[in-house]
Formats: sequence, structure tokens, C-alpha cells
Amino acid sequence: MGVAKAVKLFDEAREITTWTVIDSSGLPVEEIDDYLAYLTALERSPNTVRAYAHDLSLYCRYLERAGTDLYGVGPQTLGYFIQFLRRPADNVVVIATSQSVRSASTVNRALAAVAGLYDFLEKRDGLAVASRLRVAAKYRSRPLTSVIDGVGNARRERAEPTTIGPRLRAPSKRLRYFTIPQARKVIEGTQNLRDRLLLTVLLLTGMRIGQALALRHSDLDVRKQSIQIVPRPENADWAQSKNRASNEIPISRELTRLYLDYMSDEYGMLDSDFIFVNLWSGKIGSPLSYSSVTRLVERLRENVDLEGAEWSLHTFRHTFAMVTLQADVPVEVISSLLTHKSIRTTTETYAKYQIDHLRNQLVEAGIWGDEDE
Repeated sequence: MGVAKAVKLFDEAREITTWTVIDSSGLPVEEIDDYLAYLTALERSPNTVRAYAHDLSLYCRYLERAGTDLYGVGPQTLGYFIQFLRRPADNVVVIATSQSVRSASTVNRALAAVAGLYDFLEKRDGLAVASRLRVAAKYRSRPLTSVIDGVGNARRERAEPTTIGPRLRAPSKRLRYFTIPQARKVIEGTQNLRDRLLLTVLLLTGMRIGQALALRHSDLDVRKQSIQIVPRPENADWAQSKNRASNEIPISRELTRLYLDYMSDEYGMLDSDFIFVNLWSGKIGSPLSYSSVTRLVERLRENVDLEGAEWSLHTFRHTFAMVTLQADVPVEVISSLLTHKSIRTTTETYAKYQIDHLRNQLVEAGIWGDEDE
């Protein structure tokens, strides 16, 4: 007997890659197929659609095991779904000290996918499943305003919950970033100009890896020394900007020179729109894939000794943010360079580290004494 699974499809009419979920009999789950198509139509991040397809396939497996369907669920269902996602093996109950298969943040993403599906079905079909599941959500309180004088009194009323189902309390992630010598050491560990250019782009611009892999030659203006980050749904291997809006960011002379050296010494006369392509293996000239970059990271972790420091490609992005923050670049400028949708995202991500920097400035200015004394 088969199991539900996420499947990648190619939509020939729109010339884009999409995802669906098939059930144990190999047929698409209609409601989920419609929901994922809806997310694609809204131009949600392809990686989000792919992740949601995977999460919803797990949900289908759980429902099949529980002997119910999409419409026969209640608040308890999602609680047991959490247990299904967290337990390390079949018939094993997770206790506080045991290690779960999936982290709290991964489980919460799966719950968000399920919540989004039911919210979609409620708005489209008027089904009451979403309303039934909201009873497991936290209620927000708000003051009850007096009709006479408009002054809020002591009583508070419960507002309708907006979240469908429970969420796990996820521990806050430790923000990892390089020192500049560490970042340079990793970059110097590369074996060719293409890989060196890729990591240098990440360090000096703060780009996400998807944004970097999606770059075309037409996006880079050597004379103006700038890069245009353009979201394109047809990018290979789902590489693209996370935002739907285009952003233009400046680049340094160092980065421009490295690009020109790469084009002259390694890229040569290849006919490709993409900057980062296969040069020595695979289909020569085709866009560099996430899996190729993952293998590059694995090699560098093995060969470059950072004395036990953990890092990923996203560490370069955090390093860029921290360096600019410590250089007193205004947070709104950093937010624009990182192509965040809102300055709030930037502040919330780096607030703690901004406070540490301000504290050091006060000490250096002599306003505070040295707290290490």
C-alpha cells in the first residue's frame, strides 16, 4: 500500500514548476492541489510551496493512520498530529528529554500549512472546519470601550482567535555570524573563481543564496556598480528572490573586479543568461543548483578549520548585517540592502545585537565605565 507524498509537476501552460500531493492510491488530493495552486497564483515563494506540499503530505499520512479525512478533524487532531511529527519512531511516545525527529519550528511550519489549507477551504467553500479548529488557539483580550464617553473600562472582552490550531514554543535561534577573518578564510578555501565570486557576493551584499543563484548577467551593471535583484518564477531549481518586488543594491569595486576575472578566466564564451553555471561537471552552462552549492559547503566545512564554529550559507548574510550595523549604518538602510519587506523584520532580527553595539559605544565614549572591570 502506498503513502501520500508530495510530487513536483511542470505546468506547460504557464511554463512553471508546481507541486501537488497524491494520496496512497496515486491520485492528487483535490483540496490540497487547489490550495497549492492558489499559493502559486499568489506568487508565494516556490520554496514555501514546496515545503507546504511536503508538510501536507505528512498530514495526509497522519489522517490515513488515524482513520479520518480532512473534514473529520477537531482540535485534538492537531495535537496528535504534533505527536506524530515529533516522535522519533512508530509507537514511541516523546518525552521531554528525548530527541524528536523534527524541531519545534519545523512542526510549527507544518501546522501553519494545515491552518492555511483550512482557512482557504473555509473562505472558498464556507466550510466550518477552520472555525472548529480555532478553539484550540489562544484568545487575545481587548478593552471594552464605553459607548457613552469612549473611555475603556476595567472589563475586557475576548476577541475571536485568528490562529487555527496550537503551536509549539520554539526556542529562539542563536544568530550565527562570522568575524571578517573567518569569512575571508572560508572564501579563500574555495578552489575556483566561480565559487569565490558566489561566496563574496553573499558576504558583500547580504543576498540570500536563492537571490544569488538567480542572478543573470543583465542584472549586474559593471559601470554603475550595482545589481538588480529580480524575482523570476521561471528560474531553474527554484532559485529566486524571496520578495516579489525588484531591488537594486550597490556593489563594491572588489566584487566588480572579481566578476570580470571570473568572466575572463573561467566563464569564457559560454552562452548562458545565468552568472553562476556548471563549468566542469553536469550539463555545462546550465544554472548552478542548490545541491551543487550544498556540496561546496560540505567540502569547505571539512577543509577549512574555524575551530568548531558552526556556519551555513546564511551566515554570510548575517555577517553582512552585523558588520554594517556595527559600522553605524542606519537600520533602514540595512533593511533596504537586505531586501526585507519591512524595517520591523530587520530590527526584530538584530535588535539584541544592536543593543550590545550601543552598550559598547557608551563604554567607548566614556559615558559608562568598562563593565568588564
